[in-house]
Amino acid sequence: MKKKKLVVFGLERNPFNDNLFEALQASYFDVNVSYILHGRALKNNTSWAKFEKAHYFARNVTKFATLDVVLTVLKSPQSVFIFTGYAKVSFIVGMMLCIILRKKYLVFSDVLPFKIKKSFFLKVLKSVAHWLAFHKSFGVLTTGKPGRDALIELGCHPTKIVNYPYTPRVKNPNGLSAKALNKIKVSDVVPSILVSGQLIQRKGVDLMIYALSKLKARNVDVECFIEGDGPALDFIKDLSVRLDVQDRVFFTGFNEPDLHSALLTSVDIVVSPSRWDPWGNIIPEAMSAGKVVIASSAVESGRDRIVHGVNGLIFTVDNPMELVNCLCAVIVDKDFSTKLADAACGSADIWTADFNAISLASFLN
Repeated sequence: MKKKKLVVFGLERNPFNDNLFEALQASYFDVNVSYILHGRALKNNTSWAKFEKAHYFARNVTKFATLDVVLTVLKSPQSVFIFTGYAKVSFIVGMMLCIILRKKYLVFSDVLPFKIKKSFFLKVLKSVAHWLAFHKSFGVLTTGKPGRDALIELGCHPTKIVNYPYTPRVKNPNGLSAKALNKIKVSDVVPSILVSGQLIQRKGVDLMIYALSKLKARNVDVECFIEGDGPALDFIKDLSVRLDVQDRVFFTGFNEPDLHSALLTSVDIVVSPSRWDPWGNIIPEAMSAGKVVIASSAVESGRDRIVHGVNGLIFTVDNPMELVNCLCAVIVDKDFSTKLADAACGSADIWTADFNAISLASFLN
């Protein structure tokens, strides 16, 4: 069967998208990807990485993103277009051009809020973006049940929605380099916890630090690895000192996929304490690695994947004492911890990049 030409307009290059695009390229599609964010625009973005090799389908767009999108649409006959977002002016222009030229386009949305000020022009722009993305597109790709529910609430017809979640970037432990494994010093005496993500306020890492202080007060010994970088780093470090848990917290910075995988596969528990997260890829990553997962009720991947008490635990957002109780439950009861980890690993098998490629091909055909 002849491969369908697929042109993807993305924001920034990251390991999650690369997994998806590689699966598309390997199956039913001839893929070309353009990114509109690069350089300074990616400062403190923990999804950015220096990749081990340049992928054949990837190229960076110049700073004239709108012009590049227009030229790409004009020069790509018989292609299907995917816009990974709808709030950028360049994407709005591209979708309009697709309508004029009667080209088929889809939109990927994890339903991030459209940030606008209270001006008439920007309110109109928001309405136009929603109309183009959710009403005039051929389909909308989104991340699980929470994304589907949000899209329907925004007026998107259910038949246009395709489940297309981010997929784990975790490498098989047997395939990890000795260099990466040697860098990870995880205790085999006390339970180890991983919190991974950009260090910004909404990621809730401060809640994890507070929970560690309460665990210390209960004489529960743990160590916690904070993976990531961002503008809140100094605040979180200072908080760990003020709450006297600096000896329990290890800041690793942002890690390349190889080191990230080594860290994830070495710890016992993975926590996502976000005050809000439109997806949260660390949860499906941790589940696929067979870890105990604990997520706040505002982490959409947790809402989509975790059945509380069956394959993970969910605590009420911004409630660190609930988080403390969840941690104590899995640390004290080893049998319960093993049960959750085994169930998490078993339930993660169906969500793969290959399955996403099959879903998209089926929808387009």
